[in-house]
Amino acid sequence: MQRRQVDVRVVAATNRDLEQAMLARSFRHDLYYRLAGATLHLPPLRGRLSDTGPVCERLLREAAEAFGTPRQRLASETLALLQRYHWPGNVRELRSELQRMVVLSDRSPVLGPQLLSAKVLARTTVPDQTPASTGTVKERV
Repeated sequence: MQRRQVDVRVVAATNRDLEQAMLARSFRHDLYYRLAGATLHLPPLRGRLSDTGPVCERLLREAAEAFGTPRQRLASETLALLQRYHWPGNVRELRSELQRMVVLSDRSPVLGPQLLSAKVLARTTVPDQTPASTGTVKERV
């Protein structure tokens, strides 16, 4: 067996408060201090809704690459609605919503609010506007 020297960095993420878990003895002290070299607190998307636009741009770029479609952008009304949603599923839920919109869009360059899911539309209220969530998928496209 031959020895090799390596330089390794570990990036770990969790939604738990590891310091509290360590103090409650449900997380190992030694592991906590190995991982806690530099900590970064990133609030959930609902706590930084102003980031929704740049996050959407990135996720739409990824969706275009994954589905082999031309790049698309959100209509300003669509982005406004997305910024008014609470995002209980955080960025994963936003990714799924955008992927769904891309698939339903028929390669339209601009993703309008009519492509939003009934769930998102129901939880974002827009005065004097009826959500286009009724009918079949084919009728909504």
